[in-house]
Amino acid sequence: MTLTRALFGSAKTDWETPPDLFAVLNREFAFTFDVCATPTNHKCAAYFTCAQDGLRQRWTGACWMNPPYGRRIAAWVAKARREGRHGATVVGLLPARTDTAWWQDTVMRAREIRLLRGRIKFVGAASPAPFPSAVVIFKENRPKRIGPRVVAWDWRRRARARPTRTSCPRAAVSPARAA
Repeated sequence: MTLTRALFGSAKTDWETPPDLFAVLNREFAFTFDVCATPTNHKCAAYFTCAQDGLRQRWTGACWMNPPYGRRIAAWVAKARREGRHGATVVGLLPARTDTAWWQDTVMRAREIRLLRGRIKFVGAASPAPFPSAVVIFKENRPKRIGPRVVAWDWRRRARARPTRTSCPRAAVSPARAA
């Protein structure tokens, strides 16, 4: 295995969000929908599965997005931006790939970028991710400025500070809505 493949490649693309990171964000945003999930890793009662194809659905409310970390990530990020411009609040956990076209063309048009301190350890992973991560927020009412608000964010300090809510409140819409 080459060093490049070891650092940037993986046969697995659907890494589950660490519960403590999700809990910190869920306290802030009160998510109502998980837009790319599986029946075993969804974070909200309402969610889109691969079969429902979240890229083809309308996203509403406060949406959580931990997209597949593969070649289609650009499509997920572009969809998040579009839905944010149409009224949804989309919060995504992304690899901080600042050198890529999808980052520079789409993420840099987000409302806010939170660069996570340290490397996160995804559920089921043997060790922390070999890349930095960011939480990116797409929202309609982005303030008029040259670029997004970019901050360094130590989410672990917030996770230790308060009790956690690790799942979304019961949604009024079932996952079957999109079927």
